[in-house]
Amino acid sequence: MLILQYISNKQDSFKEGLKFIKKAGNKKVCYVTLNKSCDAIKDALKKKKINSKNIFFIDAISAVINTPKKVPGCTFAKAPYDLAGIKSKIKTAIKGGYTLVIFDSLSSLLAYGQRIPAGNHTLTKFIKSFEKDLGKNKGETIFIVKSVDKENFLIEETLSSFDKIRGGSK
Repeated sequence: MLILQYISNKQDSFKEGLKFIKKAGNKKVCYVTLNKSCDAIKDALKKKKINSKNIFFIDAISAVINTPKKVPGCTFAKAPYDLAGIKSKIKTAIKGGYTLVIFDSLSSLLAYGQRIPAGNHTLTKFIKSFEKDLGKNKGETIFIVKSVDKENFLIEETLSSFDKIRGGSK
């Protein structure tokens, strides 16, 4: 199941992601981050007393800053706009039994509009690419997006990809 989760403009997408992690219970979670490093997320989880044992992180921001050092339970994408690399890593996680994928966030991708152009459905194809693998495992992916970005063409063209759209207040 593919879910688009709108959050208000004042909400922090990472804090919303933490709520989904807490609700997941014992599910294996794959957390894709375009905003914070894997280390920063692990530290935040530790402070909140959330066990990260069942969480696999795909860090798509650290490699842009410098060459990341290996971190257990984490893999690194070349860049936030490297959708092919991120897709490959997510598919590997799904095959490894991770049934909840949290993508933090589609709003962050908008900063890379020239690399992910609207109109050719690049983002839509990326989102739909998990549907088959998730269906086999009865899993779901939650894509977080800020309400302020609701009318952005790149987001608008993806809407038909989702099985559920939640939230949406500005």
